[in-house]
Amino acid sequence: MALKQANTLAPSNVSATGFALADARHIGGHKVVASLTALYALQDWQLLNPGETDTALALGQQWYVKGIGFYRLTNWANRKTSSGWIKEVDPNNIDTTLFQIVSALPTSGINKNRIYLVASANRDPNGKNIYAEYIYTGDTSATYDATKWEKIGEYTPTVDLSPYMKLEQKGVANGVATLDAKGKVTDGQLWNATSENHGLMSEEDKKILDTINDELYAGKYSDVCKFDDIFTPLIGDVEILQQSLSESVVNYAIIYLTTKNMFVARYEGKYYKNWAHRAETFGASNTPVEGKLYLKKGQISVAGSIASPTLYTGDSKGLYPLANQNDIQVMSNEEIDALFT
Repeated sequence: MALKQANTLAPSNVSATGFALADARHIGGHKVVASLTALYALQDWQLLNPGETDTALALGQQWYVKGIGFYRLTNWANRKTSSGWIKEVDPNNIDTTLFQIVSALPTSGINKNRIYLVASANRDPNGKNIYAEYIYTGDTSATYDATKWEKIGEYTPTVDLSPYMKLEQKGVANGVATLDAKGKVTDGQLWNATSENHGLMSEEDKKILDTINDELYAGKYSDVCKFDDIFTPLIGDVEILQQSLSESVVNYAIIYLTTKNMFVARYEGKYYKNWAHRAETFGASNTPVEGKLYLKKGQISVAGSIASPTLYTGDSKGLYPLANQNDIQVMSNEEIDALFT
């Protein structure tokens, strides 16, 4: 034993084979070390009472680490590492910060009581759960080990986009319509009406049709063959009389018989194939002639309203409607869009 000062005693051997000066239970003072490294380097004789073999009696003692705080020994077997010590919490200075947002996981100054949040590559499109959460499970007093980071949570959005349209499906076959600046389907995506298929009519064609209708009703076209009605017998055939219809009878209707594919005069329930001036209008056989126009004169009631006469064309096989003012369908944007779905 060496005498350092008159009132201070210290052992001459401070190695593992050294000895304590006295029973710590009878010594007052403050146990302090300069760093955590010094704390983990404390010798066993500094932690155990002299002559004591029960290491459990060493647990619970506190040492103050300069600038950091008090540490309590909790595990004798791990006394040389951070696993054997627990930092005492100052109730007047509690760190309530549990989460810390970082741009990358730290490699030094790691706080094992924190959850570190790092921006995630799998971000929720609605702006939620955009961070991955990590805790460090390694020994902060030892060399940094990147493998000790444990991910405890991350949101991976699984959005089913199958019901939605892809950009490359716009304006292509079996795709969807492209709308203009006013939210309308562009003209290039709409089809025109033909003699074989229905379709949409252009503004110019509509004006032409209106003009033709007006002029037809005014009798401007002398080569248009006018008749009163189209008739299809419900049961059986229709008897057609061969004799000429008297010119004195003026109130007879010219109708088109679908079963005979011919125009006939009807009077008092009888049908006449022959009547005066028929050849000038309908030809000698009373059968529709290809290239001629036929106009039904009589007005008909459809759903409580009067429909305009219909313009027809024909050939040796039958009579076919061309256009009717009421047949022109006005469609909303939603109805047009529905044609493409």
